Amino acid sequence: MTTAAFDPDRATGTLLFAHGGRVTPALEAILGALALDPAAAEKPSPYLPFSGESSATWGAVLDHLSARGRELGISTSIATRDSAQLLDWLGAFATHIGAQPADVEALLGDSPLALDDRATVEDLVALAKLLDDGHGLHGYRIEEYSVNVSDGQCTLWNPFDWNFASQAAAEEAAEKYLRDDEECTIAVIGKVVIVDNEFQTDDAHDNLATIRREDQQDLPAAPTP
Repeated sequence: MTTAAFDPDRATGTLLFAHGGRVTPALEAILGALALDPAAAEKPSPYLPFSGESSATWGAVLDHLSARGRELGISTSIATRDSAQLLDWLGAFATHIGAQPADVEALLGDSPLALDDRATVEDLVALAKLLDDGHGLHGYRIEEYSVNVSDGQCTLWNPFDWNFASQAAAEEAAEKYLRDDEECTIAVIGKVVIVDNEFQTDDAHDNLATIRREDQQDLPAAPTP
């Protein structure tokens, strides 16, 4: 079985805290673009779910930083909405909580951050850990679900360039693929687990569900979009 390239934007994730973490201003400002689960964020917990369905760009991160910063009375010297303003806001947050702005610049490197570029979960978690105002974040876990197909004779292979955020979404995609493809007769749903940017083979699951074309023949056709 194979898995598509890991895509955090399509994943379902969990932020991991050392001791009953809570959503502090810095955490909300930096990770708010990851669509934190608002219900789970209301009470301290060692886990906080987030959704990668809405793509987190550096522009979205800047919007969260500026909005939360203004609520806290933090200001910056750069008025133009660009990568320099993003770094300025991060530096301002660092100063506000007693961290070093130079550490933020060292973490992000010398290359400018285009606001349209994707902000990876790995980078955002690293920033949040650096700007710890009491949240205690120490890592993250992401789960994706893969679809692997076969004609019943050949080795299972993944026909998609991405994985799916839920098992239900993967099964729906598998059923549609079997309806549309004339050769493949079976689809297998697998689970891929990432912890702190490392694949966790012990937590992976190669066969959560098996879908066969003959099982779909009596189902009504899916409506045409």
